[in-house]
Amino acid sequence: MVLVILAGSAAAYWLVRRQLRPLEQLAASVKALEADNMAQIKVPLPNTRDESYQLALALDDMITRVGQAYAGQKEFAASAAHELRTPLAAMQSRLEVFLMKERTPDEYQQLLQRFDGNLKRLNTLVEQLLQLSSSHVPDTKCGICLGDIVEDAVCELAPVLEQKTVDINLEDHLLVDENPALYRQLVLNLLQNAAKYGGARIRVHLAQQENQVTLRVEDNGPGIPDTAKEHIFEPFYRVDRSRSRRIGGNGLGLSIVRRIARQYGGDATVGDSPLGGACLVIHLPLSKSG
Repeated sequence: MVLVILAGSAAAYWLVRRQLRPLEQLAASVKALEADNMAQIKVPLPNTRDESYQLALALDDMITRVGQAYAGQKEFAASAAHELRTPLAAMQSRLEVFLMKERTPDEYQQLLQRFDGNLKRLNTLVEQLLQLSSSHVPDTKCGICLGDIVEDAVCELAPVLEQKTVDINLEDHLLVDENPALYRQLVLNLLQNAAKYGGARIRVHLAQQENQVTLRVEDNGPGIPDTAKEHIFEPFYRVDRSRSRRIGGNGLGLSIVRRIARQYGGDATVGDSPLGGACLVIHLPLSKSG
């Protein structure tokens, strides 16, 4: 009996150790995780297709996604710091040169005007960063006419669009739910992007497709290269950095557009326009009351 009990205990211990070995390997992999090495850590998958295998597979997928998110946040923070540092460094260097000698009142006025421009740029950038980082969806359930918002946005941007030919084709009674202010920001960003980087002609088309409202903004500008289309909605991405600097863009407008669209169950895509330039398409859910 003693020998049987000992043999049974040894066999049970061996089986338990064999079953727990994959979990021990998982624990060791998790302990080795750090913020900067998630891309290099691979969770060992057990040979057996049991629950431990499913756990290891799910953990490996989670580590991959967390690593990608961390890398994206790190890149975003570095880009934001660079964008904020540029106007600050310009103001500091200009001020240091300015203080080297006595200046006339006119020179002080010119300095203040330059500082005012840089401060406005910083303020706009900070506001866009806050909007981009916000995940709050307003609890507003009212039907709004997106066509009215488009018309108001065109009127508001009249000084920017005065040298452009703007063709507007809007279907009546197109309603979408949620917050008018965010949809207004979405439309303004689209039109400003077309005005800055498009050509002399802009076409805006709003229509219903099945249970969605589709907003298309096209231009006859240089367009967007195929290699850049998958990145155009990423924060701080620019197709032509030198041109963006000259015009005054910071690479956040289209990121905010996609963020707003996805907040409400829609999306934003980019393609080629029959006019010869870019075509930005926004899909938004049709109002349940519309």
